[in-house]
Amino acid sequence: MQVLKRNYLLFYFIATTVSFGCGKKSQTAPTPPVVPPPTFVLNSLEINKISVSIGTTSYSIPANAVVKLYFNAAVDKNSVTTASITLSENGITNVASAFSYEKNDSVVVISPNTGLKGLTRYFITANSSLQSAQKSKLGSDLNSPFITQIDSTDKFT
Repeated sequence: MQVLKRNYLLFYFIATTVSFGCGKKSQTAPTPPVVPPPTFVLNSLEINKISVSIGTTSYSIPANAVVKLYFNAAVDKNSVTTASITLSENGITNVASAFSYEKNDSVVVISPNTGLKGLTRYFITANSSLQSAQKSKLGSDLNSPFITQIDSTDKFT
């Protein structure tokens, strides 16, 4: 009886070891590293072919101003709307403008539909709803003011 019990325990030990030791180990696929989208930034700002400092007020800008925003990547044209890029009078009233593109869509050209008012403060703004062609959002908002020059046309003739 003792021999039978010992054989039974030996068999149980071997069977348990084999069944747990030989089983396939579950392998999970390694998770791919998270690659952040490339940064989408405004490199420079130009008004009437004159480079201006981003975020600082520019003075004596002609009423026929054309604004160019130079980005480090192509812009997603579907994201260029009056909500993502604006030209506004005193930061309140949006100026009707047309958008066009240059340099493989990495430059957005803003052309007001009518001349700007003399001695008036305008703001060029762009926000994070603006995206690159690779769907990266604009890294930081832009708010760059400028003041137009005096309108010197004779008004009393």
